[in-house]
Amino acid sequence: MNEPKEIELKYLVEYNFDKIGLVLYLVDNGYTIEDINHVTNEDIYFDTPDKLLQRTDSSLRIRVIDNKMIKGTLKYPVDNDNLYVKRVEIEQDLESKDFDALLNAFNNKRFDLSKICPFPFLRAFNNRHNFTLKNGENIITLSFDTIIYNETYQEFMIEIEAIKGTNPKVLEEINELIKRKYDLKTTKQSKYQRGIELTKLAILRRKH
Repeated sequence: MNEPKEIELKYLVEYNFDKIGLVLYLVDNGYTIEDINHVTNEDIYFDTPDKLLQRTDSSLRIRVIDNKMIKGTLKYPVDNDNLYVKRVEIEQDLESKDFDALLNAFNNKRFDLSKICPFPFLRAFNNRHNFTLKNGENIITLSFDTIIYNETYQEFMIEIEAIKGTNPKVLEEINELIKRKYDLKTTKQSKYQRGIELTKLAILRRKH
């Protein structure tokens, strides 16, 4: 089945990273700015009691966008051998952010969600600034994320996503450009994986 794919490259950055500097650096290297927007996302993640989705780098979430639009999303990886990560991303509109609404949206899909626990494993709030950039026929979305996991841990991240029809090799080219000027750490973990691990570490540190 030809499911929609999410192909993206991720970097971890500090809170004071020069966002505009990176955008202008890419513009100086052949990209044009096609669009700029800002969104706030509330993400509510669900899993099985034994955290099967976390262990397989998959995720099932409800996303509330700007306190208005509500979407259910199921993701699972199909290629993790490159610098970037490729995941299947299935998205459905929801009428509410209730767990039952999420399950009902995927009733007609081929996935067995019967073992998913109805209580959230993670809540993440993401303040996201998006820049849509174009170079020739290739289009990317450059996102700067400020994420708070479970009101416990804050993280700053850059995501560069190849928009449908764009050659994924563009992400490798962008990474080479970035390496020439910046010393950034890449990550292949999903926000769900990172949020679970980081909030667990934060709790352990408080206990000690």
